[in-house]
Amino acid sequence: LDWHVGHYVKIVMDEVFGRENFCNEVVWQKFGAHNDANRFGNVTESIYFYGKGERYFFVTQHVPFDDEYISERYIEEEGTGRLFYPNTFTGKGDGPARFFRGELLIPPKGRHWAQTQENIDRLEREGRFYYTRNGTPYYKSYLDEDPGKPIQNLWLDARMTKSGAERLGYDTQKPEKLLERIVGASCPEGGLVADFFGG
Repeated sequence: LDWHVGHYVKIVMDEVFGRENFCNEVVWQKFGAHNDANRFGNVTESIYFYGKGERYFFVTQHVPFDDEYISERYIEEEGTGRLFYPNTFTGKGDGPARFFRGELLIPPKGRHWAQTQENIDRLEREGRFYYTRNGTPYYKSYLDEDPGKPIQNLWLDARMTKSGAERLGYDTQKPEKLLERIVGASCPEGGLVADFFGG
């Protein structure tokens, strides 16, 4: 919905679907730029996301990490060249000491080791730990196993091009990337998608 009617329709949708079922407003950047005289260019629209009761289908969508993010956070693994992020291996709350590389390590105060001893031994055999100079273990989160950065409620990467093969000349046409993201997040395999038009 655009800026003309979005705030009005939101009130009606709260009545129809229940205000308590409102999950998100997603701000979608439709254009790269728009020359609107005597005001800020209108380049966004809103997508209102409602769930059907407390339990509803939702799958987190991801975008690839950018090069700067990767270069700042990831380390190259010796021997394989794979990139990994040293992820903390503790959770909130106290817990017992565990063995790492044959040495009994006490978790930091107010923390606990994130896995059982059996799982720690298995991960150790698989080479999934990175140790700091002082011997603190971190879990190796490999870049090639990571789906990417979870998408937030500001979508800047699914613009409608002003020309090109995808453009059909329909005023309110949406790009395929936008539709794929919405359906992927909210519709199970074999589910039903309804496209209602309220014009």
